[in-house]
Amino acid sequence: MLSTNASGAADELIGEFEEFEEEFQEERDRALIEAQQLAKRRAPVDTGRLRDSVSVDLQEDVLFSDVEYAPFVEFGTIYMDATHFMGDSARDAFQNSLERLRR
Repeated sequence: MLSTNASGAADELIGEFEEFEEEFQEERDRALIEAQQLAKRRAPVDTGRLRDSVSVDLQEDVLFSDVEYAPFVEFGTIYMDATHFMGDSARDAFQNSLERLRR
């Protein structure tokens, strides 16, 4: 007679998945906070309003600025070059996160 412990194996696999899911959420939060810090350092500063507005919402997994001119600074206009301070920071934080997850 052939018997298996499929129930035990399934429980173990579910436990490993839940552990991975928790570690992944922690890493995602870490990457968002890192992206925020990088963006604040990279933001062009005149008054500091743009730099100070760079925020992160960990519930929504979003890096953002609520300053009305942030998109013009990020993407540029016909009168000024783009800085990509938000996009570059998000990309770099994501790459750093991938490196940490690979270890």
